[in-house]
Amino acid sequence: ALCRRCGPSSMRMRLFALRRFAAVSGAGVLGWTTAESFAQCRRLEEEQRTLSGSLASLPPREKPPTRDPAHLDDGFMERASDDKPVLVGVAGGTGSGKTTVAKAIAERLGPDQLVHISHDSYYKDQSHLPPSLRGKTNFDHPDALESSLMVEHLKALKRGEAVEIPQYDFTTHMRMSTKEHVSPKRIILVEGILIFSHPELLELLDIKIFVDTDSDLRFIRRLRRDVQERGRDVASIIEQYTETVRPMHEQFVEPSKRFADIIIPTGLNSVALEMVIARLELLCRLGLESAKRLQRQ
Repeated sequence: ALCRRCGPSSMRMRLFALRRFAAVSGAGVLGWTTAESFAQCRRLEEEQRTLSGSLASLPPREKPPTRDPAHLDDGFMERASDDKPVLVGVAGGTGSGKTTVAKAIAERLGPDQLVHISHDSYYKDQSHLPPSLRGKTNFDHPDALESSLMVEHLKALKRGEAVEIPQYDFTTHMRMSTKEHVSPKRIILVEGILIFSHPELLELLDIKIFVDTDSDLRFIRRLRRDVQERGRDVASIIEQYTETVRPMHEQFVEPSKRFADIIIPTGLNSVALEMVIARLELLCRLGLESAKRLQRQ
């Protein structure tokens, strides 16, 4: 992992080196946008191999045991026995590629079968704080999120009820006045770095997927995203990463990996992703068949 054996000053030097690498590499770090197709997933796999070669001198990262997507076959038919909503959780560290995985799944299954909900929508409103203090919140700690509200919403969706999901503005650190109306679908896809760290959320999830990616690549993606999508400066991103993001990952995110039914290795692994999607497509087909049988009775 990044700077595992280094002190704070060495860590900052390493992060500065990564920043320089990101700025001059052919990866186009600050111009990259989220992939939404398997073709882009494959392109990002090539990017990861390039980055891995360039960062080969960094200390090696311990490799976790991989749980193959075929693991979904264990008890899979039990989840497919009726047409009730199935909750699928996608977790992983910041910049791991979990949003890309979630969007690829959503794209394949389509809006008639799947609704995609992000844990990020449930960040607590910071409007009670002066603007200068809003960005000081530790957004990588579970307390920054109103997870209890998400639990209520997921329970309602599982009962077949529609919900109104809050919308969060990351530039102002405030909730927006508008909400998103979400109706239940066969697959309810829940995404977030901390969804496996909250006991009630964890218990609600029928299928749990962890996207596992090297810490160096995750940092570069975080840098890229926050500059491009959230209008932040590089210095503040690096400070936040060293002070809160990495420590919170080690305290909450990494330990939650043990709860996963599936671990998708190397982040954007199109083969593993295809296996997961194939099983979710089967869930949808079996759910439709079950619903039709009930209608005929």
